[in-house]
Amino acid sequence: MTGAPASFDVFAVSPEGLEVHFQLSGEKVYAESRKLLAQLVADGFTPRTQRAGRGSQAPQGPLCEQHGVNFRQYAKDGKTWFAHKQGDGWCNQPTKKEQAG
Repeated sequence: MTGAPASFDVFAVSPEGLEVHFQLSGEKVYAESRKLLAQLVADGFTPRTQRAGRGSQAPQGPLCEQHGVNFRQYAKDGKTWFAHKQGDGWCNQPTKKEQAG
C-alpha cells in the first residue's frame, strides 16, 4: 500500500502586489519547493502572511498612482521610505517637497 504523494502549497505576493499560488506534488516535492522558494525570493516576491482564520496581512503602504500598486516600507540606517519594484528598477514614493511642486 502506498500513501498519497507529498504536496506543498506556496502563496506569495509579486513585487507588483499580485498574489500567486503554486501547488507542487510528487516524490521530489521538497527539492522542487526549495528551488521555487529561492527563485521567488530572488525575483522580489514576498510570502503571503495572511492565512485563513489566522492573523492578518501586514499593512500595505500608500498607493502608487502611476503604477496602481501599493508601496512597501523599507528602513535602513534610521531612514524609512516607500518603494515598489517596477520592471528592472524601483519606483519610490515622491517626497512631500516633490509632491508640492
